[in-house]
Amino acid sequence: MRNLLILIILSFMTGCVSCLEVEGCSGGTVIFTCKYPDNYQSNDKYFCKESTQSCEEKIKSGMKNTWENKDRFSLCDTNRKLFTVIIRKLEKSDEGNYKCEVATSDPSSGHVTIVELKVKEDDCFKKSVKETAYLGRNATITCKYPEDHENRTKYFCKQDDRFICKDNITLESEKISNKHGRLFVSDNRRERVFTVTFTNLTVEDTGVYWCGGKTHVYTTLITEVELAVNAPPKTTMVTTMSPASSSRSPPSPLNSTSVVTIVSVSLGGLVFAAFLVIVYSCKRNKQKGAASSTHRLSTDAGNNGKVSVCVCVSE
Repeated sequence: MRNLLILIILSFMTGCVSCLEVEGCSGGTVIFTCKYPDNYQSNDKYFCKESTQSCEEKIKSGMKNTWENKDRFSLCDTNRKLFTVIIRKLEKSDEGNYKCEVATSDPSSGHVTIVELKVKEDDCFKKSVKETAYLGRNATITCKYPEDHENRTKYFCKQDDRFICKDNITLESEKISNKHGRLFVSDNRRERVFTVTFTNLTVEDTGVYWCGGKTHVYTTLITEVELAVNAPPKTTMVTTMSPASSSRSPPSPLNSTSVVTIVSVSLGGLVFAAFLVIVYSCKRNKQKGAASSTHRLSTDAGNNGKVSVCVCVSE
């Protein structure tokens, strides 16, 4: 604070001065604006960090309404008597005093904004989150925030390819929920959780988002959310056949009575078959015996035309 007072006194000696106190979270982002008089719209704008010897330039303006990026710093002169500064991926070493300055040929006639930056290290909330959702469905993103953000306006935005946060959505401190098109936002202050729900997701919803809080002086982005929207997984169709439509029904298990019946019938059949074989064999044997006797008689009659007759006489 002492260094800030000395800096303010020195700045008053060189031109008009205003002061900002900005606080961010380690790993997060801070966004703030620096004002300047209307007659300095065409002048270059600078943002630098004060040191014992000089002010180390971090970034300077370029074309009007165009973002300039350098390392972790971004600056845009909106041509509306103010320019916006963004510092990303905050580190504890970023703490200190900075200056937003308008370049003039006479330093004593310029305008300076003194910015005192504080970086708070807090591991109570996630700094990066990855979410995967599917086309046409819903996705819910939850972001925790520190205690000192409880009564701040909640802030949610999408980051573009230049690391600039746009399409922001806010939830005023006096409200606990609100709807913005396909997005529904709510704030659970007891749990200190800010929730954003996407409905009917599209491919364009894929991207990087930020959750944070906002005061009348600056905006703090705390949690980075990477949302991926994919095509829904393919489902496999399973066809179940009803018993009536089935061509064959599975055989029912045999009980003990059925088994006994089957065995008995089989044995009876075998016995009957054996009986038939025996009867047939006997008949064939009789036929063979009769044929042999007739053959012997015919042979004897042929011997000299005589027939030998054996007569048995009893005494």
